[in-house]
Amino acid sequence: MEKNLNKTEALISRFKEITSYQNYDETVDFNLKSTIQGVLITLNHELKKIRCHIKLQINEELGFSGYSGAISQLMQILLE
Repeated sequence: MEKNLNKTEALISRFKEITSYQNYDETVDFNLKSTIQGVLITLNHELKKIRCHIKLQINEELGFSGYSGAISQLMQILLE
């Protein structure tokens, strides 16, 4: 049960982060891998339904300055 609570907490945190990024019109510094991982976490339930496994091969140090909300939205559209 504690494992499920931890997953739920992480999911809510990522959802709040992604939502806040979508509301900003200014650029922010963000890590590409963690941003995409966040999208995958929010879509995990849907991906399991279709038995989809995604393997990320992104450099841990790859950072951007830009609109991470746009990246998140693009990933969600591509995966839906």
